[in-house]
Amino acid sequence: MLVRRIILFIILLNTLCSYGQEKNKTTYNIKKTNNTYETIFGYPNMNLYDSVYSVNLYVGKDTSAWDLLKPFTFLETIEIPNFPKKSLIIPSIVCKFKHLKGIYQHSKKTTLPPCFSTISTLEELSFSWSHYNKIPSNIYNLLNLKTLRIGKYTGKVLTPEINNLTNLEELEINNLSKIKEIPLIIYDLINLKILSIYTKKSISLNIQIKNLKKLETLSLNIDLMDKNTIEILSQMKSLKNLTVYKLSNYDSNILQLSFLETLTINKNKLNEEKQKELKKMLPNTQIKFF
Repeated sequence: MLVRRIILFIILLNTLCSYGQEKNKTTYNIKKTNNTYETIFGYPNMNLYDSVYSVNLYVGKDTSAWDLLKPFTFLETIEIPNFPKKSLIIPSIVCKFKHLKGIYQHSKKTTLPPCFSTISTLEELSFSWSHYNKIPSNIYNLLNLKTLRIGKYTGKVLTPEINNLTNLEELEINNLSKIKEIPLIIYDLINLKILSIYTKKSISLNIQIKNLKKLETLSLNIDLMDKNTIEILSQMKSLKNLTVYKLSNYDSNILQLSFLETLTINKNKLNEEKQKELKKMLPNTQIKFF
């Protein structure tokens, strides 16, 4: 009986300890006050450093605030919620975090340190407000990267180095301004599950997109009145969610997309009658108009 009570006590103690540790996992906000960077809720006690897994860092070109991150040895995510027009310099200290999985920033221009490519634990980069005419080459060496989101891309070509990202599962480019079709090299990223590329003008769909056999979500400015486009989409049986832009008309060929779970139409140009008709044609597909 005594042994049983001791075992139960140990189990209870471990449960309470686990609950306490989970409760201490927190996000700290580091912001400038009176020319000095500090956490908004006060600087944490030394025994809490190992419990901080996420930090919101309100900085720009000034890199001094990054020094406050040194004690956070188990840091997994850093978010820099700057205004989009501000420039951001990420210093080399970021390369010292051995558990870093994600960086999220909102600046138009971002400078990365040379050592950035050595952060082997990085799985997610969200640079959704960035403007690039060439994606920084050290991003292409992040071989464990699963998610890459960038903003406006003004380059005329997408360099072949992107094929180094063999584990990439999500690729988002918010504005592909000077490229008139999806670069063929993207079709070699065979582990992609989510592909989202926006172009102002409608683009043609290449049959090589069928190489992306794991693709579940696709967002493109494509013409659903184009018979070839519909034919290619209909052969992508892993596809569940499709987003298109500026749809103004459709015909009976759209019935080939009845396998879709969701169809989202952004910048919708269909009138109310056409919207209702489309829903009747694809009754098993959730259709959203924006």
